[in-house]
Amino acid sequence: MRQILPWHRPPAKEEGLLESFFSLNRDIQKMEQQLTVVRNESSFTEEELGHSNKELKTFRQRQSQIRPQVEERLEGLISEVLAEQGFESRIGLIWPPVDVELISPPSVVVLSPRHMINRQRSINLRPNLRVEDMEAIEDKIFQEQNLSALVVSVGGVATYPSIVTPDSGLRHALVTGAHEWVHQFWFFRPVGWNYWRDADTTSLNETAADLAGREIGSQVYQRLGGKAIEADEGLVDGDFDFRKEMRTTRLAVEQLLDKGRVEEAEKYMEERRTLFVENGSFIRKLNQAYFSFFGAYGSNPASATSINDEVKRFRASVDTIGDFLRELSRFSSYKEFKEYLQELDADVDR
Repeated sequence: MRQILPWHRPPAKEEGLLESFFSLNRDIQKMEQQLTVVRNESSFTEEELGHSNKELKTFRQRQSQIRPQVEERLEGLISEVLAEQGFESRIGLIWPPVDVELISPPSVVVLSPRHMINRQRSINLRPNLRVEDMEAIEDKIFQEQNLSALVVSVGGVATYPSIVTPDSGLRHALVTGAHEWVHQFWFFRPVGWNYWRDADTTSLNETAADLAGREIGSQVYQRLGGKAIEADEGLVDGDFDFRKEMRTTRLAVEQLLDKGRVEEAEKYMEERRTLFVENGSFIRKLNQAYFSFFGAYGSNPASATSINDEVKRFRASVDTIGDFLRELSRFSSYKEFKEYLQELDADVDR
């Protein structure tokens, strides 16, 4: 029976598949980048281009052949942790089952009013858009609808099965796969039913799923020999503190927009974007839509809420990540969550 289930763990002989798959993916990315350069070089012949394309096709075929086993292996690894956290039934089933597809997720265009930071709408686009296509879409929306727009490539989508990009490596795939499963688990519970209730409830969902995904993904990655995943990893580069500078930017933009100084805020964001790029943090476009999208994740420095600290306090109040997911699932709104946390803090102070 277990052999046919999507979360069945493959046999030990397949242990090397993960390394092979993600190594192939890195090679494919490099070859695609090289081909882009080669196509613009007149010194290369059609025969040379044909050889490179043939080699790239071979790599893709190899990756495609092992993708199903790799997806199954990831599902099994995440499921093992979930089973230890009490999500496995008496007959050995996890609901919903962990089911992952390692393919490129769709791009998303995020829309926000220019006079405020508010995620007005998100529209799915095809994956792997060229930068010039992204900017054409954003400019068209800006000119025709007077909206701030940003096209982003998301790391995962909580469809079923979950779509998870393989382009950021094994660690990211584990974290994202766990994160998207959390959304699927909550889909059947109050916190998930009310995902779009208001901006704060959306942020509660994403921030808590982010914390849980990192914790579960970290457990799996450590078992595979990797190091623990830190939330702030990569945000401080030498003397430049990305988190601090992005937070400063967000607060300054909020103040300018509150005063109706929209064009000044947009000029300021472009100046700050240049600063981030000069200090090693590439941001293609920094605008109201950027903050409306990334600000939904309380752990992201683009956020201007206290939700991340509140979610961490809630996590500290329970013993396990399983308890965290089950307990948080019962809240129908951020307001309910906030009131419970205040009661919890009051009990501690007594």
